[in-house]
Amino acid sequence: SDATRYSYMQQLESLFPSGANGLGASVSDMLNAYSDITNAPTDLTARAVALARADEMAHRFRSTAEAINELRMGTTSQLKIDATAINNLAGQIAKTNEQIAIALGSGHTPNDLLDQRDQLIRDLNKYVQTTNIKADDGSLSIFLAGSQPLVLGKTVSPVSVVEDEFGDPAKVKLAITVGGVPRILEETMLGGGEVAGLLRFQN
Repeated sequence: SDATRYSYMQQLESLFPSGANGLGASVSDMLNAYSDITNAPTDLTARAVALARADEMAHRFRSTAEAINELRMGTTSQLKIDATAINNLAGQIAKTNEQIAIALGSGHTPNDLLDQRDQLIRDLNKYVQTTNIKADDGSLSIFLAGSQPLVLGKTVSPVSVVEDEFGDPAKVKLAITVGGVPRILEETMLGGGEVAGLLRFQN
């Protein structure tokens, strides 16, 4: 979570360079140009310079705004990619659960399947922090945000990326659909993982 947030914060920081290429410098240049007009109001060159400096400042603000918007859209896109990855891993865990239950039911200890499931859970936890509970048949139930069931035996409750409850298109949240009802998962409840880092960065 922290590594992901740090990576995206570095991208955001790069949009606000210091020195001559920064937004502050362009504002100062424009104000200095207007100061020159105050000192020489009839000087046409000073007026032309002031207009040029104002245009340059506006250009930098527009460019920065566009870059921030691209970063925001990139964050949303990555969240959607992560949601797809979570669902794929959850589906594989559910399938492995079924195979493990069948093997244990027939008196075999499916070590390879157990190792495979452990790896799938480790991969899943890179995206979102989970907890699990083992059932009598050997299957594992996987939970998000404390108590939301991502995997129950061989059943998966898929996650998706949705607009927040206020319909803000610039802000998305992770939701889980349990029994056909979508439930928004607040980022403060997600714990660790890349998704939590992305949501914190978005905020």
